[in-house]
Amino acid sequence: QELAETFDVMAHNLRLHLSELHAAEQGLKRQQRLMRTILDANPDLVCLQDEEGRYMAVNKPFAAYVGRETEEVAGCLDQDLFPREEANVRRMAVRRIFATGSPEQEEVRVQREAGEVWQHVMRVPVRDSSNRVIAVLWTSRDVTVLKNVQDQLIQAQKMESVGKLAGGVAHEINTPLGIILGYAQLLQEDVPVDSPMLEDLKIMEKQTQVCRKIVADLLGFSRQTESSKE
Repeated sequence: QELAETFDVMAHNLRLHLSELHAAEQGLKRQQRLMRTILDANPDLVCLQDEEGRYMAVNKPFAAYVGRETEEVAGCLDQDLFPREEANVRRMAVRRIFATGSPEQEEVRVQREAGEVWQHVMRVPVRDSSNRVIAVLWTSRDVTVLKNVQDQLIQAQKMESVGKLAGGVAHEINTPLGIILGYAQLLQEDVPVDSPMLEDLKIMEKQTQVCRKIVADLLGFSRQTESSKE
């Protein structure tokens, strides 16, 4: 009877333990589903590689990027998914992270079938409880649009500098042109009507007006159209 009671207690404790294990397993599965949902909802390319370069886990955007299903990528190497040159670059990056234990980030230009794209890549070492690097976490974000905007901004800044330079030069040229034009017009009043010099002065006046038009265009380009009379 004592032995039977002991077995009953053991069976009851075992049922409780199994129930706790089952609850823990369900909680772990929920966490895994939540983590998978978060990773797949992330538009960035996310992957995890071990020391040999094998892919331990990837999200759906990464799988779509390499043209595979998520389950198909697990266990693959870089040479199975990327062109030779790109695969070698990725493999060397994994080796560096395991060797140095330091995170890396850079912007890389990648040639795809749809065209050239820019990616902002981050590589972070994943450590165990003893602080040993056991994997490398990659995240890649397409920054092609941002790079194009940056290039346009740089070009706009260059054009702004050119505009300021043109405005300064135009102001410096405008003063002597005004003097030349004024004297050419005054001299026409002192020259006889039948004098050949009158035609020369009219040509000077006309060409000076042309130069002033060019200066006005430069000022308009630099948006420095305000002037003051002295």
